[in-house]
Parts: sequence; C-alpha cells; structure tokens
Amino acid sequence: MKTTKSPAILCLSMVALTLAASDAWAANFTTGTATATKFGVHEITLTGNGGVAEPYDTNANVTFTAPSSAQKTIRMFWDGGNTWRARCYVSETGAWTWSSSCATDSGLNNQNGSFSATGSSLRGIIKSHPSNPRILVTDDGKWFQCIGDTGYYMFTPGHNYQNYVRDDWIYGINFIRSNYMGELRTWGLYFEGDWGRPDLANLQA
Repeated sequence: MKTTKSPAILCLSMVALTLAASDAWAANFTTGTATATKFGVHEITLTGNGGVAEPYDTNANVTFTAPSSAQKTIRMFWDGGNTWRARCYVSETGAWTWSSSCATDSGLNNQNGSFSATGSSLRGIIKSHPSNPRILVTDDGKWFQCIGDTGYYMFTPGHNYQNYVRDDWIYGINFIRSNYMGELRTWGLYFEGDWGRPDLANLQA
C-alpha cells in the first residue's frame, strides 16, 4: 500500500475510540471564536487561495499558544475546496491565541486569532499513570477502567456504526478498537487510481 502525502489526513489504520454521551460530545468540540472547554477540541478554519494543482503538497501549520505560554504546532489538513482546518486539544482554561504559517499559500499564512476556554466536566485524554504505567488515568487525574470491544468492520459501508456505538455505550463499554477504513476489501473506496492519492469525498463520508 502506498503512503499518501497527507499524514494529517491518513495517520493510522487502526484507531481507538473512547465513547461519550451526545451532550458530552457537543461540549467537547468548538470552533472559531466560540468559547472552548477544557479537555475539549477546538478547531480553526482557514480559506486557502485555491490555486494549487495538488492540495496535499501544501504544508500549512497553526501554532496554538495556551494561557501558560506553552505552544502546540499543528499541521493543517485539507477538507476540500479551499477549506483548511487545524484542531487543538484544549489543556488549559483562559485566553488562547493562534497564528498560521504557510510558505506556498498566502491565504493560509500569517493569519491569527484568539479564543477563550472555560472549565468543564470532561475527563480529558487517556494516558498512563505517572507512577504506574500499568494503570490508565484521564487528564483530570481520575482512574480510567478500560472496558473494550473490537469492531473491525464498524465503518464498513452498509454497517450502522451509530447503533453499534450506542449499544456498546448502554452495556458500559468505553473503548472500541476499529479499522477506520472498514474491512480490507473496501479499502479501495478511500483511494483514487493506484492508491497513491486519497479519495477525499469518501473519507469525509
């Protein structure tokens, strides 16, 4: 299988999904100048100049600066047309700023903005306990008991992944290991030609 020029879009063939109720998901994801939530994800959207023949050759970054002055530089990803996005894990409350850089697209270069983040009941990312790597904790410092399921075909066309996740949630399962492109025989849906370039429309779907 050939590698794509866009690691920002196709990073992993296997993903682990932590599950949350719908209201928690709504609080988890914010955009633009909206108030973000601690331990959520905030998205910045920029408009490129649209003048490149191959968007995957564009290297654009957004640097997010947290209230503590800690910085995170995120590779932007192309989302079709002239739309580019960058997403940041919000690890602190307070005033955040961001700035973009791109040597080949003026629309993605030297843009900047700000947003604020408030506290939330979200638990944050899952990571190893600092003093015991055999234990998992969430970013709020609480122990996380992983109750997992494997759904390799969950994202295969024709399968209702929403119902699958809902049923797992009802039974207390909080972790699903899945292939993000479905089963092997459907992988060709997500690439064009000789698999050298992603099929963006199918990936978005």
